[in-house]
Amino acid sequence: ACATPTIAPTLAPTPAIKPTTQPTAQSAQPPNNLTIQPTPNVEVFVKGLDTPWAIDFAPDGRIFLTERLGNVRVIKDGKLQAEPWMKIAVAEVGEGGLLGLALDPQFAQNRFVYVAYTYRADNGRLQNRLVRLREENGKGALDKILLDGANGNSNHDGGRVKFGPDGKLYWTVGDAGNQSQAQ
Repeated sequence: ACATPTIAPTLAPTPAIKPTTQPTAQSAQPPNNLTIQPTPNVEVFVKGLDTPWAIDFAPDGRIFLTERLGNVRVIKDGKLQAEPWMKIAVAEVGEGGLLGLALDPQFAQNRFVYVAYTYRADNGRLQNRLVRLREENGKGALDKILLDGANGNSNHDGGRVKFGPDGKLYWTVGDAGNQSQAQ
């Protein structure tokens, strides 16, 4: 199985110091009970996105991400590509829309990308779906609907998509506004 990279803030060289007691004017050294907490260094690496939601990293260095309005976008060589990798018809309502994204651990060989999104069914109700996409000539195409019809709502759709250490694909679904369905 291939490990999915994670993003962690880098630490700035200057820590913030918070005393737990007031040092006396006579002490030349800080008291032993000072807590040093590193301050995260936040850096913007791309602009021009509309509600980015999920991110994953391809073995070739590209970064894939979702915009809740329905676009799968790619950052290549540090630049956001002008055209979406794929556009998906979603219902961007409240917290719904294009949500989770995960690249297959064997992406370099099979070119599979998994996404979850909220859509409006024929009866008008919001629902959620998990699909597998496939990269063809640098663009995304629908390969297969994996799960469909999960309750949707304008809030609490869940939507996280990740591969576990067991190599299996996991998709979280929310309570869709029905608290009795909450875990």
